[in-house]
Amino acid sequence: MIIFSEGGKGGVGKSLITGLVMYHYVSIGQNPVLIETDTSNPDTHKIHCDLFKTILCEIDTQDGWIAFLSHADENRDNPVVVNCGARNERSIKQWGSMIPMLGIPFKVLFTINSELDSVLLLKSYLETVDPRVVTVVKNGFFGQETDFRRYDNSKTREKINSHLYVPELLTLAATRYYSERTPIHKLAEVLNFGERLFFESWVKKLQTQFAVVLS
Repeated sequence: MIIFSEGGKGGVGKSLITGLVMYHYVSIGQNPVLIETDTSNPDTHKIHCDLFKTILCEIDTQDGWIAFLSHADENRDNPVVVNCGARNERSIKQWGSMIPMLGIPFKVLFTINSELDSVLLLKSYLETVDPRVVTVVKNGFFGQETDFRRYDNSKTREKINSHLYVPELLTLAATRYYSERTPIHKLAEVLNFGERLFFESWVKKLQTQFAVVLS
């Protein structure tokens, strides 16, 4: 399977969702491959490159998209997790219709904040990508699930059947992940006892949901 971690812009939490998808596959004994398309700011590559096969791939050009399709084909026996850069929407609109030609199941986790811009970016994204493969992820960093009213009350919401709400990650765990580049499946090893209990409760609930979305 190919899983795109999308959001249409920077700062919505795509890299956290990418990390959670990587964690999901590790937790069920699989060996995911990460394709990092945000080559100007390859944070997820830096977090995971010491433990997983990671590939830097610029997909904003035709040659880059050809390379991406080849990487996906070469790794079709493993889950392929694609961390998308904020500027990738144009290339996905132009060449995204080729993805089904690979013959590999694919899904999109589209992370949003609680503002109107995320709704508009998602609406634009759905002009190219089949809504049936899209799961909208509400990032709890931007508020409680009820704070996403702009999305919930939109016509775009009516097109989506799959949703996740990700509560905000414990501050110290977030620091370890983003700043110290500790993969999510290693975070419990570097937290104190109390923090570890909160983190393990957080990730356990999420993985139950991820197992359904990624099945």
